[in-house]
Amino acid sequence: MVSELQEQIERCLDAVKSRYAVATLRTYRAGLARFQCYASEVGIESVGELTDQVLLDFHSWLLNFQLSESTVGLAVRSVKLFLKWAHCVGLCLWDGSSYSMKDPKTRIPEPPTVEVMQRLLELPNQRTPEGLRDLFCLELLYNLGLRRNEAVSLDLKDLDLTEETLFVVGKNSDERLLPVNPVLKQAARDYLFNGRPRLLPAPEERALLLNNEGTRLPPEALHYIVAKYGALLDLKLSTHQLRHACATHLVQAGMKLTDVQRLLGHSNLDSTKRYTQISQREMEREFHRCTPRDLASQRVEDKHQPKKTRRLQDRD
Repeated sequence: MVSELQEQIERCLDAVKSRYAVATLRTYRAGLARFQCYASEVGIESVGELTDQVLLDFHSWLLNFQLSESTVGLAVRSVKLFLKWAHCVGLCLWDGSSYSMKDPKTRIPEPPTVEVMQRLLELPNQRTPEGLRDLFCLELLYNLGLRRNEAVSLDLKDLDLTEETLFVVGKNSDERLLPVNPVLKQAARDYLFNGRPRLLPAPEERALLLNNEGTRLPPEALHYIVAKYGALLDLKLSTHQLRHACATHLVQAGMKLTDVQRLLGHSNLDSTKRYTQISQREMEREFHRCTPRDLASQRVEDKHQPKKTRRLQDRD
């Protein structure tokens, strides 16, 4: 089935084809195909959801792959062309013209730490049906790294607590049978027996995750749940950042990349390898913080600071 975003991209390319040479149009199509891959990964379904931050995040995402500078630039310009067309036809409020082509400062956004995730998962009020649902949502996203649309598309039949498995249909109808660990199983049981019935679903409602009206939880509501609890920790969190956290923490714990790839439903191992880059960067920071030679170097620097400065630091 053709998605709304894909249909909008095809309309754009058809509208501008008379203005460009065949080769130029081909490069724009390739750039927008890359954007479709990114949009599918983070749950963007329409051009109306694009903002300058989305374009910045896409630009950052491109830098994780072995692409030439010109290829990255063409992909970003392709999205700006798409935005300009969409703005002209009334599909979005921002035309993309204000976005600068300078390299983003951070290539890979760092996910929440294990400690932050622990604090986040302690926030939902488990005495309310909404809190039980919210905790189950957070555990689903963090334990299994589900995409936003994968989570809200789940039905009751997809979760088997006896076999401790969850059946997930991902991008391009990719099917995965994922393991349910004890923590996720307990969150699921609490939600299914004490939360979901109190959200008053109709007898025929088969959706696993429900909104406060007892019907299927929409993607934007799941995004709101994550953002709401992130804000309580003064963090700007998204569903995709919890997927990042899942993958990164598994890699840090020693899980094989190919196993992480299967868990996340990545068709290409290169997408999974990005999480090893985050782990590498954290390792380098810890190395410089802890290595004796760096500590000795710091002591030398402190020794050569003016005495007045050192006394002020000691006082602080």
